[in-house]
Amino acid sequence: DAFRAAHAADPAAQLFYNDYEIEGLGTAKAEAVYQLAQRLKAAGVPIGGVGFQMHVDPRHWPAAGVIRQNLERFAALGLSVEITEMDVPVGQIPGDHARKLDEQKRLAHDIVAACVAVSGCSGVTFWGFTDRYSWLNDPKWGALRGRGPHRPLPFDADYNPKPMAVGIAAALAGN
Repeated sequence: DAFRAAHAADPAAQLFYNDYEIEGLGTAKAEAVYQLAQRLKAAGVPIGGVGFQMHVDPRHWPAAGVIRQNLERFAALGLSVEITEMDVPVGQIPGDHARKLDEQKRLAHDIVAACVAVSGCSGVTFWGFTDRYSWLNDPKWGALRGRGPHRPLPFDADYNPKPMAVGIAAALAGN
């Protein structure tokens, strides 16, 4: 009903279902969202796409190929797919600071590259720009990703690009 009402209010609007922890294959939530999308499309509901909130948890995260396969199956339904709210916290990544930043760069690169590889993937949005204002700086939310500091965004607290920014740029360039 919400999709139909929104479509009636603005027939040109692209309407998306957006959710977290649906990036992998085989989880109960990811499968439920896929089945929901199938049912909505089959019923003629004006859904234009699905947003995948990529609040990465490096402690348990699907491989890039799995993320790509999942994006592809939603796109095969005729939906646009987007990576939304992306951040990659480093607190629980093993190693020294340089190792953490290298792994953050790899994760961000691989997620963005998965989107670039899927013709129906229409965008990537980060959940902020600089570590200075990350939602994970709040102890309540940061605890969800374990030990901090999390430093989850492409630019540090002083607005300097981190290796993550380089990885994102490389993925967008097809490298």
